[in-house]
Amino acid sequence: MDSAKALEEEEQMASEKIPGWEINKHKNIAAEELRDSIVNMPKDLEWKPHPANERVSLAFVVSKKDDNVDGTCLFAKVPKGEGLPEHTHDVNDIIVPLSGKGKSVEDVVVFSEGKVSTKGLISEGFVPTNYSLNIKDDGKLIWETMQTQGEEMVFFKGEVTPELDKMSGVVSFQKLEGPQNYSFSSSEKREISLDEISVE
Repeated sequence: MDSAKALEEEEQMASEKIPGWEINKHKNIAAEELRDSIVNMPKDLEWKPHPANERVSLAFVVSKKDDNVDGTCLFAKVPKGEGLPEHTHDVNDIIVPLSGKGKSVEDVVVFSEGKVSTKGLISEGFVPTNYSLNIKDDGKLIWETMQTQGEEMVFFKGEVTPELDKMSGVVSFQKLEGPQNYSFSSSEKREISLDEISVE
């Protein structure tokens, strides 16, 4: 057997075949090293304060703006009780917590008779309000509104897909105990009216 054929057979034996994939052992080792380097990367990165809140720190792995790539990957350190002012991004964010805990709140956003509110806000005494609506060039719908209850205010900004099947956005509460900022995304869409929402 010549050396070229023996080398070819050795490479075939060294590879693991998966439907649609063929992973060479040498490549697999390289992939594991890359994975480990990414996992350990935060301690090697340069941390900088967020321009909107210096107590929030950012460390960029790769930046769409600076590295001429299609996306941005970064780590963020957000101390307990801290957050960022209401803002939006032109792309979807994928957020993966490495440590700590966040707060998740479920609510129902209702559009009815040209007004919008949520079940949670109605239960707190907020009254449904009119909202502005704009259509972007790509067909997405952008809506905004503000509601007040006594000395407290809440600001909404939402984005609806052209197919009208998904919605996401940000909501900012200006409460007496301090501001609270959340991002939201829809889990389902169904027909409902304000009369169907029971206030407990």
